[in-house]
Amino acid sequence: FGRVKIQGPAIITANCIDLPSTVEIVNPNQYLATISDNSILEMEIKLDWGKGYTLAENQSVEGPLDFLRIDA
Repeated sequence: FGRVKIQGPAIITANCIDLPSTVEIVNPNQYLATISDNSILEMEIKLDWGKGYTLAENQSVEGPLDFLRIDA
């Protein structure tokens, strides 16, 4: 898993993600989000090994209720 916890205001890029040492970010400047006030953004990102593109609707339905699947 990767993790992000940032209090705004802030621009969040891929470089803000805390990752295991075995994972490398290809583009650390990749824009993810903007926090315009002093809110806190906290995310846990599930990483899977794979090749190609997987639609969110084709992914397994396991996981917590607050888990957001995305096409990737």
